[in-house]
Amino acid sequence: MMEIDQFIKDSILELRKGASKKGHPFRTFTLSTSNGIQPFARTVVFRRFSQDNKITFYSDSRSQKLTHLQTKPLVSCLFYHQRKQLQIEMLCETRWEELPDSDVFKLFPEKVQKDYSTTLPPGTPIESRSEIAYTQNSNFFTEVHCFGYQLNILQLDKEQHLRASAKWENDQWNATWLVP
Repeated sequence: MMEIDQFIKDSILELRKGASKKGHPFRTFTLSTSNGIQPFARTVVFRRFSQDNKITFYSDSRSQKLTHLQTKPLVSCLFYHQRKQLQIEMLCETRWEELPDSDVFKLFPEKVQKDYSTTLPPGTPIESRSEIAYTQNSNFFTEVHCFGYQLNILQLDKEQHLRASAKWENDQWNATWLVP
């Protein structure tokens, strides 16, 4: 029978793999935000996961998700590993930094750099794709940091499903089993 500390540790390990291994099912995740009236969900690319439970992804500073975060800086980051039937939700507080001249941005291929330098903000209606234009000397590259304060984990299994919740307190996860 699995102990809860091992269940949490194994789940965190999968998150670390998601940030570092291309092709891992956690390499992308669903980010849910709110504008205060309704929820919005979208897929983002998982870039880094730090020891202090900080998830990092990149965005255009003019995007709808950043507008939502200015109003409501709390998000849900939802990961799903189909083969392992493992779902991890991390509830987070967010902060972000506009970093147009960062070393990270400079390492991107030119095609990726263009994604952060459109003249119009992401989501702006246009008549034709030919209207998409790019700035020459500026970009809107932003690192978004999600600081995890709660985990909700569900592991489906033929024998018995496992479900737990954990809160980040005093630099450790304090967990409890839940009925699946």
